[in-house]
Amino acid sequence: GAAGEAPTAPRGGEEAEAPLRNPRPGREGAKAGPRGRFTESGIVYSRDLDLKKPLYQRTAAYGHFGRDSFPWEVPKKLKY
Repeated sequence: GAAGEAPTAPRGGEEAEAPLRNPRPGREGAKAGPRGRFTESGIVYSRDLDLKKPLYQRTAAYGHFGRDSFPWEVPKKLKY
């Protein structure tokens, strides 16, 4: 309705939906996560994934795709 008018009941006996207090429900905990375990800090990712290992230093230039010197790039035979 127009400004100042009382809201009208929906047609057909349907219940009116309550307006959302937060337009994106669930987002308030996205950064904190359960008990504050998640963060957007790159330092935490680096620490948790142990990215300072010398193994990853060789991937800093030109990436790792197609370079067989990395153990995760060597194809393995699958057994069926």
